[in-house]
Amino acid sequence: MAAGLKQALATWDLEESKLVCITTDNAADVILAAELNGWMRLQGFGHRLHLAVERAMKDHRVERAVGVCKKVVSTFSFSWKKRERAEKGTDRPQTARPLLKDRVSNQTGIQAGHGFQSP
Repeated sequence: MAAGLKQALATWDLEESKLVCITTDNAADVILAAELNGWMRLQGFGHRLHLAVERAMKDHRVERAVGVCKKVVSTFSFSWKKRERAEKGTDRPQTARPLLKDRVSNQTGIQAGHGFQSP
């Protein structure tokens, strides 16, 4: 592997003396090749990020946070679907639609304070 990397430099007309470092993953053979050639090695950002995300996803707290986020997105998605049905007139007649502030306060218990009529 070490000889193959040197040969790749030569093939691309790159001078080894001008090589500052190489970027690698954590593969043992690549690490050893860089050491044998006396080259400085940097781990790639993308690979490190991937390892960090994989590690974080194994944490039960992250799993719970992702589950909560999915529920929030699902709730908003449902409300948009309901809005589309209302716009098409399949939910209830347009004249019978309550004000947005009434709908928000009824569904969440929080007063919106806006008198805009929902579309």
